Amino acid sequence: MTQAGGVKPPARPGFGQSRLSKTERWAGYAAGAYMAIWVAVLWVPHLGQKLPKGSKALAPSDALLIGLLMAGLLLWSTLLGRRLLLGITALAVALLGPWSTWQAAATPIMMLAPWLTFKASKEKAEFKLAAGDI
Repeated sequence: MTQAGGVKPPARPGFGQSRLSKTERWAGYAAGAYMAIWVAVLWVPHLGQKLPKGSKALAPSDALLIGLLMAGLLLWSTLLGRRLLLGITALAVALLGPWSTWQAAATPIMMLAPWLTFKASKEKAEFKLAAGDI
């Protein structure tokens, strides 16, 4: 289907299929490295500590492993290069990560999520406008 004047509209990305720009990709890599460093700083000093019997707290070694796996998940979703995937992953990692009482340290990762999802929705609106659907 062509628009007036014989110009073909740009191809629409599917839901969540918009690609990361170079800046967004670097922000994703930085968020993964930031999380790995923070988790190591938070949990490595506590690796030798034993938990009291019957404690339901997460062991420091488990928290370190989970945090590093989550940092790897951020890096993996950055490598896949999808905006919405990285935004949702960043939000989940920031909210569910093993931050202990240092939840404020996850703020830069949490800010990545709305930035990416806003850009994805803005790009979708621009494609709709170019195609004449709005």
